[in-house]
Amino acid sequence: MLFQRIFLFFQGYVIVTVKGRHLERFINLAVSRGYSLWNISRPSPEVMTAAVPVSIFPYLRHIAKASKCRIKIESKRGMPFILLKICRRKMFFTGAVVFLISLYVLSLFIWSVEVVRSGELKLIKEKQILDEASKNGLRIGAFKPSLATDTIQKAILYKFPQLSWVGVEIRGTKATIEVMEKILPDKSHLDRRPGSIVAAKDGIIEEILVLSGEAKVAEGDTVRKGDILISGVIFPEDEENEPQRTNDGKITNDEEQKREPMRFRARGIVRALVWYEAEKTVPLIEERSRPTGRKKELLVLRFGGKEMILKGGKGVPYKNYRYMKRSWKIPRIGKTIIPAELAFETYWEIKKEKVYHSMAEARDIAVTRAEKEISGKLKPETKVISRKVNVKSLEEKRIHVVLIVEALEDITRFVPMKEK
Repeated sequence: MLFQRIFLFFQGYVIVTVKGRHLERFINLAVSRGYSLWNISRPSPEVMTAAVPVSIFPYLRHIAKASKCRIKIESKRGMPFILLKICRRKMFFTGAVVFLISLYVLSLFIWSVEVVRSGELKLIKEKQILDEASKNGLRIGAFKPSLATDTIQKAILYKFPQLSWVGVEIRGTKATIEVMEKILPDKSHLDRRPGSIVAAKDGIIEEILVLSGEAKVAEGDTVRKGDILISGVIFPEDEENEPQRTNDGKITNDEEQKREPMRFRARGIVRALVWYEAEKTVPLIEERSRPTGRKKELLVLRFGGKEMILKGGKGVPYKNYRYMKRSWKIPRIGKTIIPAELAFETYWEIKKEKVYHSMAEARDIAVTRAEKEISGKLKPETKVISRKVNVKSLEEKRIHVVLIVEALEDITRFVPMKEK
């Protein structure tokens, strides 16, 4: 059956309409003479449509005349008719061939180079990787068959020892450089700069552990932001004996050195009770946007200051909508910029509706929003002790809520000393 359809497509066939009172006689005469008809349908008792090979259509005219019917071609299908249309539109066919050849030639070049990383690059910059790849031939406009991905990978690894792995992949006209930086050990413990630990925020001291330095606060003390918690400066204790002096009454150099304060890096843990506050107002009648599911898609070709809509009509049929655009620009070839852009634009219809809340619902919504705001400020190790909700104002149209969260967290911040 499939082979027969393929054969008929290359041979060509026509869809005909036969009108008359003796359609059964028309079919019987055609079949008795060995003519094949398929996809026969009868929209009405005196009208019939069928598909027939183009080669037998002239003979069906005689059969139609003998059965007192009229026959007419509705459409022509198959390869012969397609070729005939192409011959009549030579310029269109030539343009299509040139377009396909140009598309194939352009697909042999790289038009996009992207760096994909597992995390934020801290040791090197993305531009440095792209520059090194460009030196080794991987750049926009590079001829794909001439690129050796293994050589480019080794060159980038050799240039940047901070990278532990490099992979180069080419898909279509896009080249992707995947990189992974080496994970270096934390060197904060090697920092020997002298300094003190100060309070990063206001609070009440709950726990203090001094590893090095001198504690300036105790448990239960109230501190302000910037107060010294653990000092990195320790003065020597006063000696019982008087310091040795010279004949003119000045302290000797050795004694002066003994009385100089010791400066080093303060270390320790200080946990304090701190408070976070957030205020939220929720109206009892809120206006929200709900998607209806309907959308309009446009395919737009822009060249210079002009645009041509290839798919979809002009204008947006929705009063309220959400808009998204995805565009593809022709990359710059050397110093030549081609001002062409192909954009896919989507408009989703949204419906604005009013939502009514009770007092309790509005309060819960305000508390939830305030909790979300505060949770974004908390450190991972912060321990929440308590929470308090205050209804600051309660009106007929809105409710105002204040959320206060009490938490226990480390408030230390190291401040290095200024060198003399």
